[in-house]
Amino acid sequence: MRSFWERGRIFLDILGALATLFALYQAATFIFFDKRAISAAYRVQTLAQSGVAFDAAAILKPDLSQSKKVVEADLIVWNSGTQEIDEKDVRREVTISIDKTSNLLAVKQGLEHSNKTNDFHFDRIAGESSYKLAWDVFDPGDFFEVNFLVGTNLEPQALQKIVQVEGLFAGNVRVSMRRLEEIQSFRSITTVILGVVIFFALSFLVTVLLSRDGRLQRRFNAMPAWPGAPIFVGGM
Repeated sequence: MRSFWERGRIFLDILGALATLFALYQAATFIFFDKRAISAAYRVQTLAQSGVAFDAAAILKPDLSQSKKVVEADLIVWNSGTQEIDEKDVRREVTISIDKTSNLLAVKQGLEHSNKTNDFHFDRIAGESSYKLAWDVFDPGDFFEVNFLVGTNLEPQALQKIVQVEGLFAGNVRVSMRRLEEIQSFRSITTVILGVVIFFALSFLVTVLLSRDGRLQRRFNAMPAWPGAPIFVGGM
């Protein structure tokens, strides 16, 4: 009977540890990811620019010869929250704008994902180098990609702001815009932190279980050890 209760206690310990890990995951999700959120990530690449022997006029059309470089600006807008964003949630439409001093050469819609066919509406604003992005339903994880080819004279630092995205939604939620490289770095750091937390939580769980069940501890210590592996010899 005693063995039965000991096994039951071990089972409850495991459930408690899993509940703790789940609570940590929920807390991290609440801290790092808003319930209603929309994000935009961009990347700017220089395709051609004036050099020492030749300037950009050698490869550009005559009417664009005033531009010193040609860049590609790739942009993706997605629902980064945990709630859908409907038309009724939009307070100010999503506007994608290109720097007014630059020349928009070409626009190409890229990949998109939505559970609804023909969900996105991407239209140019008359007389401007700007576009409006609208949708019927924007579910979590849905995204829209667009690519711009631009002739510009912007310096490297200003070049990173050649494309801007604005929008306002219910709850005073605005579009969060960052470089793609920054998002990738943030996710890597977050993954490492969560991994370390889970590792120590599991290590603590194993230590507790081994200290409460002598037979399990003896079996564990009898297993072939790897270099640097801990040997549990005492109770807690």
